[in-house]
Amino acid sequence: MINFSFQGEFGFQGAGGANLKIVDRPVTKGGLAGINAKPMAGGRAVQDKGYFNMLLRTKYSEIQQEIQIFKDKMEKISADNTTHNTLQTR
Repeated sequence: MINFSFQGEFGFQGAGGANLKIVDRPVTKGGLAGINAKPMAGGRAVQDKGYFNMLLRTKYSEIQQEIQIFKDKMEKISADNTTHNTLQTR
């Protein structure tokens, strides 16, 4: 059984007779709630060369898809322009 008995203004005596002192301290970055020990959501614990290469390949693929979309739009615009010019001359 743990017995805590108050022992004055700044301390108390815990189990085993240890006299613990509480000192006035400023609130730090951890604050009153303490520091959050959870890892960041969505973060990767170890980021190595392979991880960054994978990110680079993914971004490269996304850029290639966007370039292809722009090329398709340009071809459609060019075809529409040719059709428009043909119809204008008639």
